[in-house]
Amino acid sequence: MADIVILPARFGNGHLSAAANIAAALARDFPTLSVEIVDPFQLTKPKPYLRVQRIYRLAQRRTPLLWYAFFRLADRTPLGRWWVLSNRPLREFFRQFPAAYAPKAVVNTYAVFPAVLGQYYGRGTPLPFRLATVLTDSISINRTWLEGPSELFLVSDPLTALSVAVQGVAEEKIVVTGFPTPIEF
Repeated sequence: MADIVILPARFGNGHLSAAANIAAALARDFPTLSVEIVDPFQLTKPKPYLRVQRIYRLAQRRTPLLWYAFFRLADRTPLGRWWVLSNRPLREFFRQFPAAYAPKAVVNTYAVFPAVLGQYYGRGTPLPFRLATVLTDSISINRTWLEGPSELFLVSDPLTALSVAVQGVAEEKIVVTGFPTPIEF
């Protein structure tokens, strides 16, 4: 059981590299904390996950307009949350997550996971851990990132902070940190 669990996904490189860089910074600055990176998709559906990753990369490279349409659809509907909650192994993972990992804090680097956690705890019900979301997108922020009970939203720059605030997140919950890059940078 880790003090801090970081939840990424391997769609593109940003989510996972952000998770790895945050874990490295925490290990350097807080060596007594235990940190674990946990990819729910990898743990529950590894083979289909690889196929979906290939489709994601292909859509971004070869059919950018189709990818943009999907991005807009996910912004306007609960598509991402539905996708996770309709998957029995993922649903079970998130239902058991607090007991299985017993984290003090969770750092999320993938858009859908806080909304899914919010499904289990509902609005206003305190989570059994602190939850922060690190947005790996900038300026144009899909609403999916902002759903759920995150206490903090860590963003790359002031324009992204403004975009998040315009979508209804209280300014005291938004912190400009830059992108989580390797410690050397």
